[in-house]
Amino acid sequence: MAKMVDPNAVSEGGGGDWTPVPIGRWPMRVEEGKHDYTKGGSAYYELTCRVLEGPGKGKKLYEKLFISDRALERIGMAAASLGHTDAFDCEDALSMQQIFVGKAFTGSVVHEPWTGNDGKERVSARLHYEGFAPLEGAAQQNHANGGPTGPGGMSMPPQRAPAQAPAYTPVEPPVEEDDLPF
Repeated sequence: MAKMVDPNAVSEGGGGDWTPVPIGRWPMRVEEGKHDYTKGGSAYYELTCRVLEGPGKGKKLYEKLFISDRALERIGMAAASLGHTDAFDCEDALSMQQIFVGKAFTGSVVHEPWTGNDGKERVSARLHYEGFAPLEGAAQQNHANGGPTGPGGMSMPPQRAPAQAPAYTPVEPPVEEDDLPF
């Protein structure tokens, strides 16, 4: 099927609302997740998150969870905030998808300034390093059902601090006989 484009229907600036999600804590849902690699070969899992309420409702944030020894704690904090309590292999795409995709959480959004190739100063919205927190009433539901509580159960005033995510300690996978150095 052809994708038709009408050049007369394009608004000034290319269309779309490119204002960043406002700074604050907002209810979000992970809509997609995928494993990928940077040009330098570093593995990461990219989350596509949608803001569910507030002035940024409907906007998307893209967050990369790098898969490295230094970043395991962040992946663990994010999984714990979604109600996941079991050890998992973060290099396994299916495991990551089951843990993250379709789940609701409270995202702490910050703004990050950057300069474009044209020299213009811009601002991007992103999740704070510790930007994942349980969504009130959703963490247990996420864990039990594999999905969010639904629009009626996701309201949380932005000024109210979310509960702390449980502590997470990365777990080393067991050594298999094939992995022994001798």
